Amino acid sequence: VSQSRYGQALPQRVWLTAIEMTLGSSGQIQLTGRGYSSEDVAEFVDKLNNSIYFEKVVLDGVSTEKDGDQSGTVKSFLIFATPKLNGASTDRAAASEKGQ
Repeated sequence: VSQSRYGQALPQRVWLTAIEMTLGSSGQIQLTGRGYSSEDVAEFVDKLNNSIYFEKVVLDGVSTEKDGDQSGTVKSFLIFATPKLNGASTDRAAASEKGQ
């Protein structure tokens, strides 16, 4: 089954543990989560970068942790992103508000 550009951005092998949003003009979102590999985390970042909902997606860090009761490891990550307003870039929206 193919996913449209509006489909699920979260890969099957990645999960979120926290979502925080900064109020104010930046309105930045912080996503904290885990994935089974660096490739899985990179796929999530790529999907966010190509999303109509986010821009300025920055992977702030990836670390390796034990997988709870399992014998393997997981990649823990922190991502910052800025929501787009109505699917438009916030830079373009700010410029149009100023009449530019």
